[in-house]
Amino acid sequence: MTDTDQERAVQNVTLLNDFGSQISFTGRLVAESSTFEETTGVLTNEKVYENEKGVLAYGVVAAASETRERRAYLIGGERDGVRVISNGRLSITAETSELLSLLAMAYAAQEEGHPEVECGHIVKALKAVNL
Repeated sequence: MTDTDQERAVQNVTLLNDFGSQISFTGRLVAESSTFEETTGVLTNEKVYENEKGVLAYGVVAAASETRERRAYLIGGERDGVRVISNGRLSITAETSELLSLLAMAYAAQEEGHPEVECGHIVKALKAVNL
């Protein structure tokens, strides 16, 4: 089995969450990323899994020195133009178009070299509901 085949194989995973409940999920790995921010010393690892119904599980771990923050989310498949997002304890409903707009804003800010400044209001809104 090649690395690509392994990534696409269905797996049982448990995503740990410091801000909600741990999320157990069965699906295949569809995306993975690791980044290191030199100015802050933060290493961030992200993984996205998808099941056969289109439900996504997203896990992110950010660590620096002796601190670590783990977040996990379930993102339901689209239904009537909305998606349900849950951190295992709390759920919110958001229109898919709004989520795509926020993603586009975050991507644009990152490309311009201002991810923290430009996206601070997005992060603040999500943290307000513990997501």
